[in-house]
Amino acid sequence: MKRLLLSAAALALAAPAWAGPNAGGVLAVDALPDVIYSDVGGSLCEAVGDDLPDFCRDLDTNVPPGTESVSVWQILALFPDGSSPRLAGVVFGIDYDGSALTVINHEQCGDFELFTNDWPGPGSGANVVWFEAQTSPIVRIYSFAGYAYYADASFGFGPHPVGPSGFGDDDVPVNVDEIAAYGSLGFNNNPGSAPCFDDAPGACCLSDGSCEVTFQADCESIGGQWQGPGTSCEDPGCEPFGACCLPDGSCAELEESACLDLSGVLFIGKECSPELCEPVPVIEASWGQIKRNHR
Repeated sequence: MKRLLLSAAALALAAPAWAGPNAGGVLAVDALPDVIYSDVGGSLCEAVGDDLPDFCRDLDTNVPPGTESVSVWQILALFPDGSSPRLAGVVFGIDYDGSALTVINHEQCGDFELFTNDWPGPGSGANVVWFEAQTSPIVRIYSFAGYAYYADASFGFGPHPVGPSGFGDDDVPVNVDEIAAYGSLGFNNNPGSAPCFDDAPGACCLSDGSCEVTFQADCESIGGQWQGPGTSCEDPGCEPFGACCLPDGSCAELEESACLDLSGVLFIGKECSPELCEPVPVIEASWGQIKRNHR
């Protein structure tokens, strides 16, 4: 238990790092209309069963109008296809309007947790830890029960209120990857949201070699090269790119290093066009001929 407490404390204090085994992961909320809270006699996590949804396609982010019973929902960590997560802990916060939504029960689905004194109140935070790293692309973190009979309420996430948020691995010292995106559960006419991986921000390389973390559409709108969801500006980094005029007069849109390798000339931020790489006309003449032409 002492080692576990130290690991949990280390996760809570660690500074976020990018491109670890949990990079690109998101936190999502999934409503469970088939779970009748009055029938839950023991563990809330066990009551939701073993079936987990496919990412985005099967997430239920809304408790519809007319639901006048206690609803059950779960918090899930989801990781991109092809990744190899090693989830040993997660630090996050929750947020909702306490006058519109009432949480009456909650249970962490890991092996241990640390939380703020006001948990699970609005603006509070928790740190859930597992004895062994979870390697599934979908991991159940928490289960909640509550109600918002008439209000268009929302139960969502945010950063932990007093420390860094993120997904921690089982390395020593722990590496923490930033949570790429957060979902939310909506009640009544609030639809909630599912943080599909295509909607997660990532590194946007600009033509001058600088970098910003943006959403894909925003990156493309400013002429950047988007590196994918969950990527960072530190890894792999960016270099200038644009139209590269090659020695034979042809043009290719390349990064600076590739252009130089081909003995080309890079026009940063430019697109290839027919006139950009046209050779400058050269007239063979003696100096005397040139002077006579300008007398």
